[in-house]
Amino acid sequence: ESMAATFETSLVTQVQRYLWLWWLCSKNYVSEWWMKYVYLRGRSPIMVNSNFYILDTATISTPIQTARASIIINTVARFKDTIDHERLEPLMIHGTVPLCMAQYERTFGTTRVPGREQDEIVHVPAAQSQHVVVMRRGRFYEMPLRWNGRLLTAPEIEERLQCILDEDVLDSDVPQSHRHLPAMTGVGRTTWAQFREEVILADPTNRLTLERIDAAAFIMVLDDGAPDMDTPEKMAAFGKQGLHGSGCNRWFDKSIVF
Repeated sequence: ESMAATFETSLVTQVQRYLWLWWLCSKNYVSEWWMKYVYLRGRSPIMVNSNFYILDTATISTPIQTARASIIINTVARFKDTIDHERLEPLMIHGTVPLCMAQYERTFGTTRVPGREQDEIVHVPAAQSQHVVVMRRGRFYEMPLRWNGRLLTAPEIEERLQCILDEDVLDSDVPQSHRHLPAMTGVGRTTWAQFREEVILADPTNRLTLERIDAAAFIMVLDDGAPDMDTPEKMAAFGKQGLHGSGCNRWFDKSIVF
């Protein structure tokens, strides 16, 4: 109580004046400090300390993995197109007060890039984020969302995804080091930043690959096995798959991973 009283009589006026001046020259006097000191400077793994997961409906429309994945990619691409062209209607409070929709701009094409002391949120312009990255057993495939100026249809996407699965069946000799590389996005941020700088970015091919991953609208992972949510226990296990998978089949730095 004595410390609170001392603060109230000696520092509160000065601190309040600083906050008022900061408020005058910023859009939000809390968000920048929160992002920098609470969020981006955290050195713990973001896999379970920051990232979260959302489960889809328990009803599976089709057992064909490529069909489900293609519908998701096509639907999300159309939603992204709505954001890119600023056609997304604002959310309303009680149907009268519109909410700020600026946060939607960074939904796609956004990556949390690790730093030795502080991470950085990198967002690429919509025109440079017209592709997705498909992960499959340690391989990364770049797939465009558009062809000849139009969005790919779900059947066209499904055909390309099937080619990825067929290639995996024909050539499965991916080194274990390649298969486990995504796990580095789930370790401590300083360790991942050092490895990224000293090992990955030192190689021109790896640097280009990483740039394409960072610029991707989102990532689609083609896992082995089918989802099963018939019981609460199975649903919990599926939730763990959504949160961290095996640790090697998720890219935790991306804003969205399906």
